[in-house]
This record gives sequence, structure tokens and C-alpha cells, in this order.
Amino acid sequence: MELFVRKYGNAPQHLIILHGMYGSGDNWTSIARNLSDGFTVHLPDLRNHGRSPHSPDHTYELLAEDVYEFVTGQRIERFYLAGHSMGGKTAMFFARQHPEMLIKMAAIDISPRTYHQLNQLSEQTIFHLNLISYLIRCNVEKAHNYAEAASILSEGVPSQRMVQSLLKNLEKTGDGMMWRINIEALKDNIYAMGDGLDPDDFIDRKIAVPTLFLRGLKSNYLPVEDEKLIHFIFSNARIVNVPEASHWMHTEQPEAIVTELRHFFSED
Repeated sequence: MELFVRKYGNAPQHLIILHGMYGSGDNWTSIARNLSDGFTVHLPDLRNHGRSPHSPDHTYELLAEDVYEFVTGQRIERFYLAGHSMGGKTAMFFARQHPEMLIKMAAIDISPRTYHQLNQLSEQTIFHLNLISYLIRCNVEKAHNYAEAASILSEGVPSQRMVQSLLKNLEKTGDGMMWRINIEALKDNIYAMGDGLDPDDFIDRKIAVPTLFLRGLKSNYLPVEDEKLIHFIFSNARIVNVPEASHWMHTEQPEAIVTELRHFFSED
């Protein structure tokens, strides 16, 4: 799948940043610009988001393959990779399949854990199920302008930061709004979005790519109890806490993310 990609900078080293669910590369523009002095930064819209094509299929294997098609098409042989939430899981799946292409990697506020069985559904999965249900039935497509759309979304979306992110995936049409997100595909594949790396696959081999895990201290997406799993799968992992940051740390603490990524990626 040919992804829509924004590009910032023209440095020899390449950095690809992958956004989370309901987002787009546009959410990371300010961070990309801040890092563009040392990297050529690429911000793809992942499938079923932003300006990239829609598909009924939405799994981490396919998301990672889309990234692989992009870098090989651009003849990028080695690069740095960062991803937030869904993008972070995509980065992990990419590292499992193509570790030789990665110099270093950062997973932002996401764990490699898998939730498969009903009694293991995480708070995050339940949250996304409820959110997608609201987005389907709220009829925001009938809004006449972005202010009206924001008002509709605010009735069922708990965070104004998420409302602003969702608004970037709405496009004004002649008589209303149109989603750039493929909501039906996300709904149909929501349980696949709970997938993670199977530790059984890493008994005899580990992901040796130097990996930074950034955790928001006001978030529950990367619990302390998952640290053992991280270090089992990733033989060269570092976990860094970001104070005063929730799961949406790229909007709350962008300077901290820039500082941590720049420091980690520049280390020998």
C-alpha cells in the first residue's frame, strides 16, 4: 500500500515516526520540525488514517509491511524508527521482521503485551470499543463546520486533546463532513489492535535493536508489571518515564519527547 508521507529536513540519517490510532502524521509535525536539523523525518499516515488509502484489513503485520514498502521504495536501507501507541506496536512488529534495517527504535507509551481472551480485555481495548461505537453513531458527518463537529465529538470523547486529533481526520465536504479514518475497518479489526508480540517467539532469539520505551506517568498503557516482558523480548531496552504526561504525551510534553529521542538516537 502506498502511504501518504510528510517529509521534514534533508539530513543523511532518516527517522520515521508512526502515529497512533485515530491520528495522522500531521499530529507529529512540530516534533518532526524540531528533529529535522539532525534527521530527515518522515511522517506517514498509516493505512485507514489521514490521507493514506483505506482497506478492510488492519493488522500490525500489514501496518509494518506498509512501512517496509515505503522505505524500500525510497531506497532507505537503515533508519531510526519511533511510534506512538498503535504506531509503537507497528514499530515492534517491524523490528521483529526487519531488525537489520533499524539503527535504533523508540516505542512511545505502549507495551508489547497481547490481550486475546475476553477476560483479558484491557481498559484500553474497552475504551477504544466504546469510542468507536460513539464515532459511528454520533453523526458528526452532518456537522456544517469544525466548531459544530468539535461540539458533537466533545459529548462522547473524554479528552479535548483527542477531540482536536480527531478533527484533523475530518474533511469538509459540500454539505457536511467526511471521515478520513476508516472507522468501519478499525471497528472490525479492534481486537487485532490488541495483539502484541508473543513471548514464545523470543525464547531462542531476541530483538537486539537498541530500543527506548517512553512511559507517561499519568498513563496506564505501559504498566510496571510489563517491564519484565519488555526485557525478555528486547535484549537492549531502556525504559524512561515522562513526568506529567498522559498517553497523549506528544501534545502535552512535546519538548520532553524531542529531548529524549534526540538524546537516545544520538548516543553511540
